[in-house]
Amino acid sequence: MHSENGGEFVNHDFQTYFQQHGIIHETTCPQTPQQNDVAEQKNRHLLKTARALLIGAHVSRHHWDAAIVIVVHLINRIPSSVLTFKTLLQVLVQHGPLPTVLVLTL
Repeated sequence: MHSENGGEFVNHDFQTYFQQHGIIHETTCPQTPQQNDVAEQKNRHLLKTARALLIGAHVSRHHWDAAIVIVVHLINRIPSSVLTFKTLLQVLVQHGPLPTVLVLTL
């Protein structure tokens, strides 16, 4: 797994999980988001989609956090042609057990 060194994935719980499941965790240099293009693109995608959801539904920006949660929920459950029309969670489950923070109803 490749992530930025911002702290979200650099903690004891994640390191233990990675070790138990044989996952190699590589991090970028601190404070260099440009080194993590894929994550930055996904963040932009989430923000643009949440913004479109709020604007399209004529909802106040006060609900920004809920919009992000809804967008992530939907993206994780929409089949993708890249994944042979499976959802992200269906593909992840095939590769081993998910951490408890990711275990959601499929």
